[in-house]
Amino acid sequence: MKAKALFVLTLLGLGVCWTITGCGGGSAAPPPPPAPTISSILPSSATAGQSGFMLTVNGSNFVSGATVQWNLGARTTTFVNSTQLTAAIPASDLAMPGSASVSIKNPGTNVFASATTSFKIDPANPTAVINSFSPPKVLVGGPDFTMTVNGSNFVSGAIVQWNGSNRSTSFVSTTQLSAAITATDIAKSGTVQVTVLNPLAFASFAAGFLVADPTPVINSISPSSAIVGGQAFMLTANGSGFVSASLIQWDSKTLSTTLVSSTQLTATVPAANISCCAGQVTIQVVNPNAVSFSQGVNFELDNPKPTLTSLSPQNLMAGAAPFTLTVNGSGFVGGVAVQ
Repeated sequence: MKAKALFVLTLLGLGVCWTITGCGGGSAAPPPPPAPTISSILPSSATAGQSGFMLTVNGSNFVSGATVQWNLGARTTTFVNSTQLTAAIPASDLAMPGSASVSIKNPGTNVFASATTSFKIDPANPTAVINSFSPPKVLVGGPDFTMTVNGSNFVSGAIVQWNGSNRSTSFVSTTQLSAAITATDIAKSGTVQVTVLNPLAFASFAAGFLVADPTPVINSISPSSAIVGGQAFMLTANGSGFVSASLIQWDSKTLSTTLVSSTQLTATVPAANISCCAGQVTIQVVNPNAVSFSQGVNFELDNPKPTLTSLSPQNLMAGAAPFTLTVNGSGFVGGVAVQ
């Protein structure tokens, strides 16, 4: 048997190499195909909710087995030639408005996909606009209620969304919708983001709906006074409209507050607050989520009652020269006068 030989021919200056194989040699792996490119897609847009269609992709470097990628997912593709592919785009890919990315991937491993091209999915209906609500706000912890949304561009099938979640909605007119809001939805105070989503359209801009804390009222405080220079103590406010976020304020300074019930709050008054001086302090309760304040109630800061324990000197002879009398005791404050 004639021996077979392995020959390698190098074309100098071009960097091209061919391998001729025989019994004793293997063949070099073929180079990967060049990356495909997209020059155009037809059509370049569709309407949300329409039926499926055939997408034509024009470009270069397409090979048999190439697939059209829709948002990085392969679609059923037909190879026409190295510059054209067609792909079946199902209706499910067009369910909502927005955009999709189209790219081409040739078969094989370690191959690069083409750059992406954007395919536009137009809304079938206009974007709704919210102008106002009725009622404009509700109190936290209330019962179920029906919220009326006033605006424009509403269509049949429009949905009111509460912080992004759909609520049971009734279409009244192109300018009004009503939605069922549950007690659970308003169990916590704050501002809720409400949107309206027309079918096959973009959601409206969000509008804030206030779930408000009630306005707090103070009926009494205990204790209602303290002695200057005394120890820290617990202040109790009795009233109504108190919530978990309620805060007792001491001359507009917030105290660490505990909710006992909707009618009672407690707060620790540190000793530094009563170190000086005699006078009145204003006590208020604020509900921060609705930024509502109670009326102010006066808290009295009293100087202690002075007590004498001894005098020095205790006595002098009549007619003695002027002298300094030292008075010992307790409860003395700045401005005290010896009589």
